[in-house]
Amino acid sequence: MKNATLSIQVFGIYLLALSLALILLPSELLSFLKFSVSDPTWFRVLGIPLFVIGLHYQYAAFQGDVMFFHVTTIARLIVCLLFITFVLLRWLEPQAVLFGITDAFGAIWTWWALKKGQV
Repeated sequence: MKNATLSIQVFGIYLLALSLALILLPSELLSFLKFSVSDPTWFRVLGIPLFVIGLHYQYAAFQGDVMFFHVTTIARLIVCLLFITFVLLRWLEPQAVLFGITDAFGAIWTWWALKKGQV
């Protein structure tokens, strides 16, 4: 693991890529992930704010916004817990946890780098 800025940049790129896939190829992405969705329209809509959030991550990394780094670490762990909760409540299909795990790994990478003072 390198530094917190890199972890934020990488996560921002992940969000941008995911958002573009949701906007441009929602059926293909959802099929690949084995989600049973008949109408991908709302996934396209979800891609738009996800794209904006990805831009925020890129900007925060560019600016070296350490406060954002700390806040997003907590937020991404909460996202993971919510995905797990939604799966346990059967509101989401089990493979949705993969998105939460991705958030958690990114958060742990950022937290670890911040703890080591590697901004």
